[in-house]
Amino acid sequence: MKSIISFLFIIIVSLNVHAHNIDEMKIGSNSKTASLEIKIKSTLSNHDVVITVKDEQGNIITTQAAKVITGETIISIVKPNTMKEGMYTVEMKSGDEIKTAKFMIWN
Repeated sequence: MKSIISFLFIIIVSLNVHAHNIDEMKIGSNSKTASLEIKIKSTLSNHDVVITVKDEQGNIITTQAAKVITGETIISIVKPNTMKEGMYTVEMKSGDEIKTAKFMIWN
């Protein structure tokens, strides 16, 4: 019987997060849920964000609204094992601000 082992590598390429309502944003994978997660640290409570993931061509992979609380908020946004290898952009809109991060997936 063959055994197939698959590795998923997510590399953060760039991050632009300097804003008054988002202190820190990290992108990573959760091996337990097999999902891509964004960890957001904020000093403001109960503000809404809209997170959009786009591929290299600018096609929207997913869009999700979430509420960010004071402290750390973790948002699962997409299953990376369903995504093709390549560069992706995460846009996070909060009020009139847009934060961006880029990451790369290698399967």
